[in-house]
Amino acid sequence: MQDVVEISELEAQVGSFACTSGHSRCRRLRFAYSLVGPYVGMSAISFGKDLYLLEFGASAKVMGTILLACSFVAPLMDSLVGNLQDRGSLFRRCFPLAVWGRRAPWLLTHTLFLAPLMWAFFIPPSYEREVLHGWFLAIWLIGYWCIAASTNAFEAARVEIYPFKEERVKVEVYCKLTCGAGAGVGAGASFMCLTSPHKPVFV
Repeated sequence: MQDVVEISELEAQVGSFACTSGHSRCRRLRFAYSLVGPYVGMSAISFGKDLYLLEFGASAKVMGTILLACSFVAPLMDSLVGNLQDRGSLFRRCFPLAVWGRRAPWLLTHTLFLAPLMWAFFIPPSYEREVLHGWFLAIWLIGYWCIAASTNAFEAARVEIYPFKEERVKVEVYCKLTCGAGAGVGAGASFMCLTSPHKPVFV
């Protein structure tokens, strides 16, 4: 009877160990920190429309039409980027699947590309309305693609790395902090440009 109890306790210990990733708090925070970049971009573009309207002089009617059209395009982009990530073939030549997996190349490349894209968003090449509208549309579409690719890769990787809800709940605590930090940075950058006495100049 005692042997049976000891075997049951051993199985429980092995089972509980198999249910965890073995990641420390620092490792979970580092994983959640990868959401900062996409949320900076998301927040900057969301609040940046006011910058284009109030500071740069874009047309409210045209900007509204652009945002309405983009709201129909966004779900298609989400679906397309998800299917491409599931196939895992697009980055296979530069990022071996056995080493990088299917999600990490998307998260790395698209998060890095968001940095110069945000710089371009705040410094349009011209303040003529036609240029502003086209520039905003291009930045919005490319930016949303990068944000969708990064967030989809993160969410899919989180389920694969932390398959059990107990650990995902712990990671979610860090995700709330990093998402809030990223959104604050993006919104802060937009409001700083909005309140600046000088328009940024494209060089």
